[in-house]
Amino acid sequence: MWNFSFGTGDGFAPYDGLIADKSGNLYGTTYGGGANGDGTVFELNPPTGKRTRWRERVLWSFVGSPDDGENPYAALVAEKWGNLYGTTVGGGANCPSCGFCGTTFELSPPFGKSAQWSETVLWSFGASGDGSSPSAGLLADKWGNLYSTTAYGGAGGICSGRLWLGHGLRAESASRPAKTMERARAVGLRR
Repeated sequence: MWNFSFGTGDGFAPYDGLIADKSGNLYGTTYGGGANGDGTVFELNPPTGKRTRWRERVLWSFVGSPDDGENPYAALVAEKWGNLYGTTVGGGANCPSCGFCGTTFELSPPFGKSAQWSETVLWSFGASGDGSSPSAGLLADKWGNLYSTTAYGGAGGICSGRLWLGHGLRAESASRPAKTMERARAVGLRR
């Protein structure tokens, strides 16, 4: 279906599964590669018409600390407005010297004249008493709340090197402004 090409701005090392939209496009993450070497979120478009091969588009190349996450390891979650949510095992605003940190992020589809997806870091892991390295992915409930676990941290400290059973993340859903609904209609999504 698709061969990732190391060193070309493409991602490499897609560790987890893919999600699909109603048009058959597939979305996933790569642990490394991209424009900055810190991983990507990508879209694969199925063959249509005379085009007989799948086509890939990198939606986001991660930048790393302190402004962005790095090294996404788990699958994405999509919501009805077209936004994609995921986690990275590294990077973020709270990344300490031992390197255990990570983020939860939201990618929003292009809106208006913009042709680029935009990213919002919803949470940076690694603060005192916080978990770190969320490698298990996210679950979303029907209200838009996100849940996950982290591999390290919590009450035992982020640099202890001890594997914890998890530190729960619950990012409350934000209210959806009219701009979001307009964006949803622009990309053909329904409420």
